[in-house]
Amino acid sequence: MRIEDLKRVLKLQEQAYNLLLWIGRRAESQPGLLGDESVTELRTGAGAQAWVRRMQGSLPVEWRPEQGDIPAFARLLSAFFTTSFRLETVNQRGRRVSKLTLGLKSNNKRNKRRAAGTARALERIWLIELAGEAGIPIGAARADELMRQPAVQDDLVVWSYACELLRRSQYASQGVAVHAMWRSMDQQQRGRPDANEIWAARERLLTAL
Repeated sequence: MRIEDLKRVLKLQEQAYNLLLWIGRRAESQPGLLGDESVTELRTGAGAQAWVRRMQGSLPVEWRPEQGDIPAFARLLSAFFTTSFRLETVNQRGRRVSKLTLGLKSNNKRNKRRAAGTARALERIWLIELAGEAGIPIGAARADELMRQPAVQDDLVVWSYACELLRRSQYASQGVAVHAMWRSMDQQQRGRPDANEIWAARERLLTAL
């Protein structure tokens, strides 16, 4: 990954997030935006891409992706349905309509533990991957030893989240597990991730390695 790739994907993620907020607001007066057909499209990367291309002319300019960014943008847009937003059916003027709500319904403790375990496994993978890129090959045992160091933990979760975000923009990712990573970050990092800060975390990990 290059820092330019990171900046691009963070920008696309912010655009996709704000577009969903816009869709949620507009759907109050235009229920068709969250009709069954649209929602079915938006839940998959390919469907969301078709939806964005069809709707692009009517989307807010600030949340509208460049033509070349549409595939990555669409994958990020659809992923929010498994990580950050849920649909609820509400009564509006005597009609049952879909409402986009921020936040997923709480999973049971077992699912949360499973997601946290998968997140740690992904973090190990990205630590070993980073070590390999730097010519410092390490095995799982050494990676686990490093991961237990408090100074490494915070930087690793930030870097791993960024790697998974880029992966999500390219094809897919472990949505629930990656959301568990996001929840473990501090509030400022969650609110608006900064590419330079993430890259600094990467450099500190390399130093630790």
